[in-house]
Amino acid sequence: KYDRLIAIVSNRADIVRTAAAPPPPPPPPRPLGDPLRHTIRAAPPQRMTIVLVGWSARMAQLLRTIDRAPGLASGSTVHVLASQREHKRKHELERDGIALNGEGLHRVRLDHLYGSITAARNLVQLPLAEARAVLVVGEIDLDEDEDADGGAVLQIADSCALTATVLLQRV
Repeated sequence: KYDRLIAIVSNRADIVRTAAAPPPPPPPPRPLGDPLRHTIRAAPPQRMTIVLVGWSARMAQLLRTIDRAPGLASGSTVHVLASQREHKRKHELERDGIALNGEGLHRVRLDHLYGSITAARNLVQLPLAEARAVLVVGEIDLDEDEDADGGAVLQIADSCALTATVLLQRV
């Protein structure tokens, strides 16, 4: 607990005992009502570029979650690359009160690109260098009967999402 002095001497008569060093003083008591606190300051909101690869019928919910993200400033942009056609995207977003350009969201505007998520030529068109985050979602068309083919639609969606993820790491 305390430092000790060890002396090597030729005989016991050379040993002189002294009083032990006093223990260090205890820390001063904390005043009542002064809990131990750490102040965590949130970073100021920043404009961000977010890339979203793929499309889901629940895209509006995902976009609303992104729009509410702490630290996200007004004027941020979500770039969406998906094979889903414009009229279907528009229909699914408007059903949840979001316009194709992002009106209906508070801090985010949307920029849409159309094409296969597994084609490198499409992925390189995305602003990946500026992106703060890249999200890859499986493209599932809920108009298709998922049970009719034994789940093949879900397997294909997973395969495409994984392929897009690998390609994104390479570009």
